[in-house]
Amino acid sequence: MVSLLSMETITVSLTDLVRLRAPGSGTVELTTQAKTIRLKGLDRGVEAALRRIAEGPARLSELEKEARSAYDEADLDRLALEIDRLTGKLLLRFGCVVAGKELLRAAAAGPLARFSFVPQPDSARVRLSRFACIRRAGESLIIESPVSHACAEIVEPALGGLVARLASPCAIAELPRDVPGCGTAAVQAAAGFLLGVGVLALADESGATAEETDPGLVQREFHDVAMHAATRRGLTAWPTGGTFRFHGTLPPAPAIRPLPDGPRTPLPRPSLDHIAAHDPPLATVMDSRRSVRRFGIEPISIDQLGEFLFRVATIKKVQPIDEGAGIFYESSLRVVPSGGGSHDLEFYLTVRHCVGLVPGIYHYDPAGHQLTRVCDSPAEIRRMLLDAYTAAGQTSVPQVLISLVSRFTRLSWKYQGIAYATTLRNVGVLYEAMYLAATAMGLAPCALGGGDSAVFSMATGLSPFTESSVGEFMLGTRPNRAPARPLPDEGPGPR
Repeated sequence: MVSLLSMETITVSLTDLVRLRAPGSGTVELTTQAKTIRLKGLDRGVEAALRRIAEGPARLSELEKEARSAYDEADLDRLALEIDRLTGKLLLRFGCVVAGKELLRAAAAGPLARFSFVPQPDSARVRLSRFACIRRAGESLIIESPVSHACAEIVEPALGGLVARLASPCAIAELPRDVPGCGTAAVQAAAGFLLGVGVLALADESGATAEETDPGLVQREFHDVAMHAATRRGLTAWPTGGTFRFHGTLPPAPAIRPLPDGPRTPLPRPSLDHIAAHDPPLATVMDSRRSVRRFGIEPISIDQLGEFLFRVATIKKVQPIDEGAGIFYESSLRVVPSGGGSHDLEFYLTVRHCVGLVPGIYHYDPAGHQLTRVCDSPAEIRRMLLDAYTAAGQTSVPQVLISLVSRFTRLSWKYQGIAYATTLRNVGVLYEAMYLAATAMGLAPCALGGGDSAVFSMATGLSPFTESSVGEFMLGTRPNRAPARPLPDEGPGPR
């Protein structure tokens, strides 16, 4: 909870586009573009303090004085409670001001934020949160930590040295010596402010913070926590969802990827009537689905591969752009769902053994149901297969390795904040569809937990920032007693 005691360096103000109105009778209304919040039953002191915030940045100590001058028995606990509540609703901004100069400012990222501006002794040891991140947002330098549910802006550039110093623990009294050019009062006030926001944490004599001892946090990695917070409403103050932020600025990527150059191989099209008549029931397929990491001696055939891809990746219909109807980008209807009908995932196949196909790396055309060979280098093919072999626990080399490759701009043109998270959801949907199709066909499927995107990029020449592998799936025939064939290479190697 916000402390109102002796906080001469902490200011509070309304965030942008928030308006405060006090019609009287203990009621205060705060209005944004989206909503109006009414606080009722306030005593005169709390109402006066909130009105003072609307006039511009006010020191917390000034708010206490304003409340007491308006009402001798001002309910300071209620004032602190309302400031906390308005902070969590993203309506208030805090600042750190020394000698009339603003050094830092901060705001909550969601309702779980709990600022605690409590003075600390000079001997207190502080350290940067291991979840803290510094980045540029427009022309601002932002430091934020998803575990504090808050975002701070470094207004005074010289304080960048303070942040760097606090990668290791340090007593507050020692900080001015290590951060020259700012002055003792400014450095110590800034450290106290960042501690109150939650970007810094108190450290014990060993240098450990609560993040190193909390079982729920010690097991979490920075990128996992940061991505979760950045993609979930209530944990981030940044826009998320279908904002179409590039509409009118950049054209959207087409629903169907332009085909790469290379020799084409048409794939056989299966009969849907035959599939419907001979497939086992869905319940049986789901119950018998397993990851199979070993493959038979007889390779998969082009007929089987064509049927598999037809089941999981073909296009049924393309929805064109129709801005009059509010359709700003091409979407497509396929046999599996995808966020916003985007279908950002392309199929690239590294073929080792397939009757009817020469070894190579192929791109699948979901509209024409054909393969384009984009790489025939034995070295690149081997690197792709070795990576899958390693990811599968060195059990077997796949007959066919399917790389799910995201065209990132298919999602990021429309979605803000959640584009990559949506890509991973799309991967999960496809994994299940691929498992079910392979199981129904009597093939051996296995999704992999990771893959080498750099190896894929070198093999295909694609930039990892625009079109990169995000999922891998091994496919082949079911195992039998005969050993699987080795990779086409002299000497020992994965089998």
